[in-house]
Amino acid sequence: MDFLGLRTLTILRDAINLIKENHGIDIDLDALPLDDEKTFQLYQRGDTIGTFQFESPGMQKYLRELKPDSFNDLIAMNALYLIFQTILIANMVGKVSPMICQRWKKF
Repeated sequence: MDFLGLRTLTILRDAINLIKENHGIDIDLDALPLDDEKTFQLYQRGDTIGTFQFESPGMQKYLRELKPDSFNDLIAMNALYLIFQTILIANMVGKVSPMICQRWKKF
């Protein structure tokens, strides 16, 4: 079971309810644009504190370097960063062959 996902969904639901209750604004998560320029500017600056899986200093560093300008960039960054970190950790505990780690050093 994905407890992090369920917790995030609960937080989103509660936030939407509070916004409706306090400001009279209805928010439909399914209608949010995936190409919002101001949102991408935040990611390009690495201003991602509080953004699940994008808030670590390492992720922020690579976001500033990549300067993502599409949702696909964010998906790729998230997936590659997690894989890269897993390989580094595995290498530190001797679980990955040196050849695989040598290939990753090129990136």
